Amino acid sequence: QNSANLVIAGLRPRDLGDLRRLTVQHNVVERVRLLAEFLSESDLAALYQGAEVLIVPSLYEGFGLPVLEAQSVGTPVLCSQAGSLPEVAGNGALYFDPSSAESLVAQLTKISINPHIRQSVIAAGLTNVRRFDWNRTASRLIEVYSQLK
Repeated sequence: QNSANLVIAGLRPRDLGDLRRLTVQHNVVERVRLLAEFLSESDLAALYQGAEVLIVPSLYEGFGLPVLEAQSVGTPVLCSQAGSLPEVAGNGALYFDPSSAESLVAQLTKISINPHIRQSVIAAGLTNVRRFDWNRTASRLIEVYSQLK
């Protein structure tokens, strides 16, 4: 018996109806939270810190800030190999084919049953997130700007 709960945050209100119907159809209403409302930074941080894993199944992703937010608090990340996600997540995530549920299940199983893999992904995520530092980015931008003639 699977006792895992699922939180889906950042939903568009127009998608709530379809997702609610799916939770009823699959008899998982009590185990799925659908969040379409705005989440404060503290609410979002609490979600990341309480999560066993962040799953980012995007087909298209401009940057992937949730990946870094999760990595910064030591939450392991599973994300699709699409868009900018591999560049952003680096070695700090396990990747899956976003068109294959089996691929996602395989990675989720791997990180759930193997504590060494889980710890490795967490450690790599904490290292990866340090690449994205506002002060370093601003300094680099000023350095590049100063070289323009």
